[in-house]
Amino acid sequence: IEQEVQGDWIPDFCGIIDVAWYIEETHSLIILDHKTGRNTRYSPTSLQMMSYAVMLYDKLVSEGYQIDRIGLEIYQPECEFREDRLRRTGVAAEIIDEWRTQIQQVINYAREHSDEYHADPYRCKYCPYRAHCQNNASISC
Repeated sequence: IEQEVQGDWIPDFCGIIDVAWYIEETHSLIILDHKTGRNTRYSPTSLQMMSYAVMLYDKLVSEGYQIDRIGLEIYQPECEFREDRLRRTGVAAEIIDEWRTQIQQVINYAREHSDEYHADPYRCKYCPYRAHCQNNASISC
């Protein structure tokens, strides 16, 4: 149930959400990301998840949906730590503007300093700016 979302407030910014749903009774947006790694523990409040939340929130609000709460979930069935296979957090929708600002700062930094970094499949794989780096776009990590 993948869905591509665009960040209209940032040129060339998009992502693919694995699963998302809206619960009308509670005005809640839930975003679930499926991870396949075994050893890395992914956070539901990572920049990736925050970016998905901002982009999908903007899209749904522009279509007339009311969103009061946002749930972010990571499902990692192969995680070696059984208790960490499903991690989740919930936040009030008011945090979206704060997240948007934080994401914008990270993207601006990555784009302004992209000439300082050189695309490398190993380094890019673990770089926190990889999703926003112009140099990374030239390789497949």
